[in-house]
Amino acid sequence: MKLIFSYAVLSYFLLGSDAHRLSRLIEPINYNIKLRPNLDSDYFNGVANITLKISGNHSNITLHSSCLNMSKAHANGVDLRIKQLPYERISVAYRNGGIFQPGVYSFFFKFVGKYGVYGLNKTEYGIKNDTRVIVVNEFEPYGARKAFPCFDEPYFKATFSIRLVSPNDSYYCVSNMPQIRINSSSDGTVYHFATTPKMSTYLVSLAVTDSANFTRHFQYRNRNFSTTIYSYNASNTNNNEVIEFAQAALEIFTDYTGIEYPLPKLDMIEYKKAKGLGTELWGLIQFKMGLLNQNLETYNKHERGFVIFHEVTHSWFGNLVTNDGWNHLWLQEGLTTYMSTKYFNQYFNVTLQPHNVFDLSNLFYEDKSKPLPLVTYPDQITEKDLFRNAVYSKGGAIFQVLETVMGPEAFQNVIRRYLKKFSYGSTTTDDIIKEFSKEKPELDIKSFMETHLYQSGLPVLSLDESSEGYIVTQHDIYNGTRKWTIPISYMQRNVTGHIWFDKDSKSVTIPRVADAGKVAGRKDWILLNIADSRGMYAVNYTEKIWDALLDSIEDLPDDEVENLAENTLILYMNEVINCDVILNLQEILPKCIKSTFRDPVLTVLEDIICYPDEFQLAYDKIKGNIDFNEDVLMLRGMDCIVKDVLKNESDAFRGKCRSWIRANYRNGKTYFANGSIRRKSGRKLIFMPAQVV
Repeated sequence: MKLIFSYAVLSYFLLGSDAHRLSRLIEPINYNIKLRPNLDSDYFNGVANITLKISGNHSNITLHSSCLNMSKAHANGVDLRIKQLPYERISVAYRNGGIFQPGVYSFFFKFVGKYGVYGLNKTEYGIKNDTRVIVVNEFEPYGARKAFPCFDEPYFKATFSIRLVSPNDSYYCVSNMPQIRINSSSDGTVYHFATTPKMSTYLVSLAVTDSANFTRHFQYRNRNFSTTIYSYNASNTNNNEVIEFAQAALEIFTDYTGIEYPLPKLDMIEYKKAKGLGTELWGLIQFKMGLLNQNLETYNKHERGFVIFHEVTHSWFGNLVTNDGWNHLWLQEGLTTYMSTKYFNQYFNVTLQPHNVFDLSNLFYEDKSKPLPLVTYPDQITEKDLFRNAVYSKGGAIFQVLETVMGPEAFQNVIRRYLKKFSYGSTTTDDIIKEFSKEKPELDIKSFMETHLYQSGLPVLSLDESSEGYIVTQHDIYNGTRKWTIPISYMQRNVTGHIWFDKDSKSVTIPRVADAGKVAGRKDWILLNIADSRGMYAVNYTEKIWDALLDSIEDLPDDEVENLAENTLILYMNEVINCDVILNLQEILPKCIKSTFRDPVLTVLEDIICYPDEFQLAYDKIKGNIDFNEDVLMLRGMDCIVKDVLKNESDAFRGKCRSWIRANYRNGKTYFANGSIRRKSGRKLIFMPAQVV
């Protein structure tokens, strides 16, 4: 997942707060834009005619513009005065002090802009020493204002009529929509494109290039349709595979949503893209160099397919229905991440359980390293924070949980209703919460979504026993005050069940199932957060329940053992349990499933590698049981030397782990402990007083 979402450019441009958003009493209807790139300088020329609908009386109109040198501006032919404002905005007013009254206006701007990573970008495509210049745009999230004056917020949707001027006969121009005509002018060859559907400014796509191209024509829902690849050495041989990926995604999500892809083409272009692996620009999707050309071997088949599925899926979740503001980005990125991941794996015939769709340990790590709610309203937020991994992964996990608790049919009903209701519009987090809550009013979906969206962090559940059954409590391991509404799944032997834990409840009790398919001589056990109903929480058990789980580990399905392994990793990484539980588990597991615990064990080894004595003891004991990359550990060891952090005796958490290793990994004997020492004798686990050998 990280492959698609990491940015090469982590610049700290600022997004204004809600107080700096543009007035919704003034809305764009159409942008008629003409841009003339110059390949021999760092500047481009442009004109923009913007049709606006104005409600109410206004002495001035505010819109976005950044790094554009305006030489002319008028509204319905009357000259305007331009004033630069903070947050990359301009204010335009009549020079004579007149008022903009309600109605439809045509605003004209003539300007010169400068190339940059955002806005229009003069960059390259090709490989090694065989590269060529290309002019493309990079608008998401707020680069459109650097290419032409506009209402550069996702909420403001309009149609776009685009003209691009080719600087010479070697170059041609492409955009979101098909070319409708070409004419010559004193500036060069002018390419005219059909008007787009209503869309946000960041979805505009354009390129001026001399690259090779390959087109495939096919039937899509009784329509003549085409996909063109603009790439280095574009051909059927080099690009056939990625076209098949795009076609598959089109068909899958047309069937799922009941809504056809509305544009007449789906083209793709690759170049030396500065940020991201792909951007979902409608009708002309942009990719990093190597993703479209299967013979470059920069990315493997699954990586290429995954990125293409993600970007095509955005055609419905993001392009057709768009987040109202960037603080609601989780909505379209989370939904796209979940849907594209699920159906991409189906396309590749990979059977995934819900616990494989998202990495729970990574969700905990991301929330700990960057504790921001998915829906944030800070006065200033950086692009790095806006597009952080949690927006995609945690956002996707929320939708996966929703489909699990609601069922696939109800989930699809919501998605179809949501897309139909808000097509060519924008939505907020509250909008999607209302749609899901309406479908299943008997479930507390609203509280589940709100507690996971409007606050950071994830809960850890503790399980204890009582005469009535098992008592579950929840804990905020980061600051101790947050509570969540949690749909909980559980398994007692061969019996599974579900229960809701309300954020306002101190605890919830899971009834003990009589016998529960009990095997003679085995202890009663319970497992929470089971694989086929994966939730966004970790679980810590009492020593007695841990013992029962270990005693019955061979009875657990493989996916539940994998689930348990990730759970112990989360608990260890957050210092809820120490290393003894993980090391005990890897020792007691049957050899055929020891590899399941590779990640938790490797994490323990990496954690103590800066302590040579204890590391060597643990390494010698473990190395025959689990395969891991010794080179990685060697590099970590070198890192300790470079950073001069060989020993940190004040680290109490690692100190306990080291003490346990010294006490239990000596003279070829192993003593298992979690506070006391655990020994396996046949199938029976015996607790005994701690010993030091």
